[in-house]
Amino acid sequence: MGLPNGNRAVVDIKKLRDYCLNPHHEDGKHKARVFAAALGLGRVDAKWLRERLLEAAASEPAFVASQTRLAFSNPRMILKLGIVSNAR
Repeated sequence: MGLPNGNRAVVDIKKLRDYCLNPHHEDGKHKARVFAAALGLGRVDAKWLRERLLEAAASEPAFVASQTRLAFSNPRMILKLGIVSNAR
């Protein structure tokens, strides 16, 4: 199953650069550490990461993170990203 309306996804470049990839952001520094350690990505890679995320949202399979017997307990869709540390 693909991400519903994945071709209309929005990825804010500022949020990636200034939060998710910023090792000095009070809350985002932990995410930035994971992106750096796992994928070798830093703030300068925000544009590249945004492009990969938009491509994945439009074309890659996605799955529901969790659900109960009666309803989705967390209605987030998770994309399977084909990003590896030497992908750039």
